[in-house]
Amino acid sequence: MSARKTLKATPQRLRESIAVIIDGKDEKWYIEQLREFYSKEKITKIKISPEFPEKKSVHDLFEMAERLAGQSYSHIFLIIDLDNILKDAVETRKFQEKYKVYNTKNKGRKNKWMEKLTIIINSPCLEYWYLLHFKQTNRFYPDYDALKPDLRKSNPILKQYDKSETFYYQSPGLFRKLEPYIEVAKANALPFDILSMHQKGFSEMFKLFDYLTITKSTP
Repeated sequence: MSARKTLKATPQRLRESIAVIIDGKDEKWYIEQLREFYSKEKITKIKISPEFPEKKSVHDLFEMAERLAGQSYSHIFLIIDLDNILKDAVETRKFQEKYKVYNTKNKGRKNKWMEKLTIIINSPCLEYWYLLHFKQTNRFYPDYDALKPDLRKSNPILKQYDKSETFYYQSPGLFRKLEPYIEVAKANALPFDILSMHQKGFSEMFKLFDYLTITKSTP
């Protein structure tokens, strides 16, 4: 298992902006609420891309990351859900190739843009991060449908969880409901290990919070 790395924000970064690349509507709703919740603290400005998310290939996700890295963002976060990727041998191979380059210290001139990139892996999906707010686990789930029963049983907050904008924005909003437990989720989270991606579940959403140096006391 690879050692967990903490990406810290600096005062300079906090005056700049980052881009968070997503490929699902639930990620968009979650990051929107994160951005709104912490806006009064004047943290890094967060751009969510694309504005209208849809499932994209590994190639398309990295192409978007490279394009945004060439703009004036101080850092790029690429959130990747592995559920669909692991079901497609071609996409799995492409992901492994890209991730190997990303993990190489000397990326070469062609991939120098990756120095501004942090990849966040969720396996199978973002909802694994929600589960970690209330349960310490590394159980492998092939997809959201397999995860959903345990997610809904984990805490009353998630008892009626649904991948819908209506659920996410029910007052006070899903992010606000989960926010007091973020430190628990960070403590329960393990860094992604590509050698175990078919055997274990992961969520690296902690990387985004580490960057923003958002730390709240547990309830």
